[in-house]
Amino acid sequence: MTNPERCFIMLCNRYTEQECLGRNLFGDREWRLQYLEAIQLGDIGILLNTSKDELIGIFQSQSKAQLDIQEDAWNGEFRAQVQVQQLGKIERICEASSILAEAGIKLIDLPSGALVPLLPVQEGNCVEKLLKNFKKENSNA
Repeated sequence: MTNPERCFIMLCNRYTEQECLGRNLFGDREWRLQYLEAIQLGDIGILLNTSKDELIGIFQSQSKAQLDIQEDAWNGEFRAQVQVQQLGKIERICEASSILAEAGIKLIDLPSGALVPLLPVQEGNCVEKLLKNFKKENSNA
């Protein structure tokens, strides 16, 4: 992976994280599929655990976003899905909202109070700034 131009950040929480990691699958609400359609095969993905304000990565997309890649995932609640593959060793980075803001990613407040990216797909300088937070061995995978 050399200087990716685009990455995607998808959400999980304390209840959904293990299913994301176990299935190598990121999910979102069906109505948000339109915001995920920019994801291409090979794009870099990061999981944001909103319960812990933690970034988990790095992943690479193995599919484009589509409905019901795994119909039984999350009891059908997050039907807009992207199949991913882990790149290198999983890293967890605390204070995700601060890191995202420093990278220039526009954030919004969820009803839970968690700060999350306004849009899941990021492009430009913010991608490089964000990925610098992950160790060299992963960012060159």
